[in-house]
Amino acid sequence: MHSKYSNQAEIRREIKRQPGKVHAYLTLISEATEQTSSNKGSLRRDIWDFLYEHHKKAVDYRDFLFCVEELLNSGKLKSSQGLFHV
Repeated sequence: MHSKYSNQAEIRREIKRQPGKVHAYLTLISEATEQTSSNKGSLRRDIWDFLYEHHKKAVDYRDFLFCVEELLNSGKLKSSQGLFHV
């Protein structure tokens, strides 16, 4: 799926202007980790595959990556050895 934004800086600015988008991805990521996770966590690829399969029209891969970064920076999402936890 292609993003409507032309570069990474533009995407970061847009995501920072829309905290609701980050919150929406947090909700979607929570749902995905519940469905895909072992006790150790979920791989980012598995989370994305779940989101794309179940919410194809609502998700964008670039937005997903930048929201993951934003959630990691804010401490709402944790990552350890490539596995993600909400």
